[in-house]
Amino acid sequence: MDANNSELEKKLRRYRSDLAVCGKGYILFGFWSVIKVFLTTYGNMDKINQMYGQAEAQGISKTVQTIAFIVFLLIMLSVIMLVHFWIGLGAICLSRGKKKSMIYMFMVGFFMLTNLLAIPGYFFNTGQAAETVNDTSIAALMVDMTVTFILFDIIYCTAKIRKLQKQTKEHSSGI
Repeated sequence: MDANNSELEKKLRRYRSDLAVCGKGYILFGFWSVIKVFLTTYGNMDKINQMYGQAEAQGISKTVQTIAFIVFLLIMLSVIMLVHFWIGLGAICLSRGKKKSMIYMFMVGFFMLTNLLAIPGYFFNTGQAAETVNDTSIAALMVDMTVTFILFDIIYCTAKIRKLQKQTKEHSSGI
């Protein structure tokens, strides 16, 4: 084995390792997303209670509303976790050499772009200026920026792995 091939293999192992770590990290950040939904829901209980009042005026009992709200919340939280598991496990599978479709990479890019576009929302909330920015908002922003970086790193590592695999095949067939 020559030095060039060995160097390619070292880089390939490093990018695969990085990709696996990113996949595990994205799964962990799925739990943060669930917590964020709970906190947002709790922080907007006054609006939820207003909706309860409007629905009661239309003849829907509070028990039915509560059950419907809980079911909706559980479905939403399940979808959030499933997406995080799907992307995280996909990155781990890619790191082990399994192929993933272009739909997978499109979804990773889509979620990265969505996170990037949501960043201004931390500073401008429904027409209000930066007075709404507090320590909690900054901490949430930092976490979301980390998630965005993880998604970017998944794309970057995947591209590098594919390039290095191609170079390794070309190099081994040329010997």
